[in-house]
Amino acid sequence: MFYDLEIIKQIWNGSFFNHSLFSTKEKVKQTQNLPAAKPKKDDSNAVSIFDAAAKGDLSDLAKVLKKNNINAVNASDKTLLHIAAANGHVAIIEYLINKGAKLDVKDKKGRTPMHRAAEKGQDDAVKVLLQAGAYIYSLDKEAKTPLHLAAQTHHTHILKRILKEEARCYKDQQNFLHMAALKDESNLAQMLLKNGAPVDAKDEKGQTALGYAISQGFDKTVKVLLEAGASIDSNIIDVAFNNNKQSIFTILGTDINARNEMQYTPLLMACEMGKTEIAEVLIAKGASLEERMPNSNTVLHLAVQAEAVSITNLLLHKGMNANITSQGEQTPLHVAAFHNKGSIVDILINAGAKINAVTKELVTPLHVASQRGNVDVDTTSFSSDVKIIYTWAWLINMRIMKNEAGANKNKLIFRGGKYRYTHKNIKPIVDLVCVANSLDFIMNLMIFGVFLKRPNLESQMGMN
Repeated sequence: MFYDLEIIKQIWNGSFFNHSLFSTKEKVKQTQNLPAAKPKKDDSNAVSIFDAAAKGDLSDLAKVLKKNNINAVNASDKTLLHIAAANGHVAIIEYLINKGAKLDVKDKKGRTPMHRAAEKGQDDAVKVLLQAGAYIYSLDKEAKTPLHLAAQTHHTHILKRILKEEARCYKDQQNFLHMAALKDESNLAQMLLKNGAPVDAKDEKGQTALGYAISQGFDKTVKVLLEAGASIDSNIIDVAFNNNKQSIFTILGTDINARNEMQYTPLLMACEMGKTEIAEVLIAKGASLEERMPNSNTVLHLAVQAEAVSITNLLLHKGMNANITSQGEQTPLHVAAFHNKGSIVDILINAGAKINAVTKELVTPLHVASQRGNVDVDTTSFSSDVKIIYTWAWLINMRIMKNEAGANKNKLIFRGGKYRYTHKNIKPIVDLVCVANSLDFIMNLMIFGVFLKRPNLESQMGMN
């Protein structure tokens, strides 16, 4: 038998046993001082944990996990659940979740296990994570949800699954289609619609994706939504007006005369709000000029009230009758007089508006102007006839303000020559004179030249 002399010497001297004992104690000490697996620590145990999760070796993973943190992370801040999800290891995902693994932990890119499973197209993994309550709207550092990553990598089966989950659990709140509309992600919107996203779904504010796209003026996304059958209701029209998005009306090709809850058509609203460009687009698209408000006001009445000169000219140019009447037989000229819209008066008269038109209550535009006191108008640019009207209104208003109005309107108030008028056969100006009930006032009008020097105007007003 052969013996190693060196070993025999160590045994004889006792050094062999001392060295071995020291080594054993040192190893025990080192083992005791080993830290448990902590976030961002890649010790030998942690590496074996992540290797087991990546390989899908549940038995090995289960053995090692007895001594390690279930939510330990690697150098990329990925948990075991991130790795199992990315690799589609359903058994390990379920095991980790049952052991308390967190679903919402984010890695260095801000991505959850759900992000990783969706990005890699792991349908079964996505299904298990969703069943466990994974949040589908979680955003990474690029503001992308798991659905965005699935769409980017063309995993339509994942996209469909997430949309089904959204429809099941996240009704009546802002959804993926709303988000796409707000960001003008027309391609994503198109993909969502093709894979089952409801085009007219409303959020907690009652807003649809089309409403959001219109509010931002995103024409491409608006077109995508309309092509998918998005409904154009009163809210959509209101959104377009409130945000002054006239370009949107070139896209809206459905019912251009749709009414909102207040019974406005788009054109009626444009006229009342004085939105010239929108009105022009709507008329070009074929909006009806015949539509009326419940009180019978026409688009012309509303444009006059808004003192929308351009729209008024446009409507008259399109053939609207300047003497068209609303409820109570009011003409646009009555409206202009009532609201003191001096810039519109001349336009209407030049377009053929009758200055002696009477309402059902036998009131003329001049009555209205004088009774309202709306005579403080710059008439330098008006025609001579319009200047005379405002002069009469001024005179009558001055008399009324002096409290000289009489009560007996049936009294004969003027005699002499060819002029003989009473309230019974009402004439536009004389009726107001009846209110003043003053012969001096009549003489003032004569001195001013209203009666004697304007025979053509008298004829026009039916005073012959």
